[in-house]
Amino acid sequence: MMHLQELAQLHKEHAQTPMLSVYVDGSESDVSERTAWRRRLSTELHALERSVRSAQPEESESLSLAARELESTADTYTGFLPADGWALFATPEGIEQSDLLPSPVRTIAAWQRGPVLTPYLRVLEAARPLRVVLLDHWRARLFRRRDGTLTQTRTLEVDRALDDFSDIGVMKSAQGATGVRGATGRDAARRSLAEETQRLVRETAAAIAEEFAEEDWLVLGGPNDVLSSLEEALPAAARGRTYVASGLHIDISPKALTVRLDELVEPINDLRYRPSLDSLIEAARPGGKGLLGVRAVWRALKRGAVDTLVISRAFADGRLQESERLVAAAIDQGGRVLELGGHVGTRLDEVGEGVAARLRFPVA
Repeated sequence: MMHLQELAQLHKEHAQTPMLSVYVDGSESDVSERTAWRRRLSTELHALERSVRSAQPEESESLSLAARELESTADTYTGFLPADGWALFATPEGIEQSDLLPSPVRTIAAWQRGPVLTPYLRVLEAARPLRVVLLDHWRARLFRRRDGTLTQTRTLEVDRALDDFSDIGVMKSAQGATGVRGATGRDAARRSLAEETQRLVRETAAAIAEEFAEEDWLVLGGPNDVLSSLEEALPAAARGRTYVASGLHIDISPKALTVRLDELVEPINDLRYRPSLDSLIEAARPGGKGLLGVRAVWRALKRGAVDTLVISRAFADGRLQESERLVAAAIDQGGRVLELGGHVGTRLDEVGEGVAARLRFPVA
């Protein structure tokens, strides 16, 4: 899978090259639909070939050669596509890039000068790195997710001798005893477990501090009392970059955790980008380094003034060709590109027609 710099390099190297770009949704789980991705791809490809024969007959043969390269690669996948998505970029001379993707994409096939970029941006947003910590009173499990791959990095535990006291709420005193000694034992067990839980929290916070990287966001799951203690102990780098998620518990399977993290991409990105969008909107005033709206952003792109182009998911889906032109122009001048979904994407639709830019310098 490419990162943004590699995607930009693919664009720059092939901006004037006739190229077949294909994105394929491979998220089926029903065995009876295991080849549905191939049927969707064939439908899109045949429609594209008909369109090119009609509108650009001189390029029909070049498209056919690129399509053969695509079909040859597709034939290596039997049954299910081995990932949630697939992106391929081909010219008549061969495959320039083929990537299995960690998140689903809409199936499309396009023939144009240079690669289709916008769908890949959504995949990159979904694949941003996460740290995940699941804990209860006895254990903590730490994970890292990067490029869609989930890896457990460590497990921490309280003193195993306290396992016998995990049911202290139902301990019984010995038969015939007054119960005072049993009650005292239960109180001591509770204190010991509470102390061990606090030690677990401190060790977990230290592990987060050791592993947390600048680009990471942190996802926490577990009982509220333990999470509250952990949030107070978090390193400064993780504060303001933490999402407490429901539906996560210490014994969740890696597969179920992956599914839940996929569901959390949008709400996490809402938190991640809301301050930046607020700042950009505030900067969109006369003489400021922010712009809202398609026409204003185009003017800035023509001046080479765009540092970061921001488009909404609705704009990208509804106006793909214009979205592609905007993205290509921003990359050509070394700009960053973000696609926003969720609430922040909706807000961008409302205030800027789904398009905004942070500028290198003000544009009149």
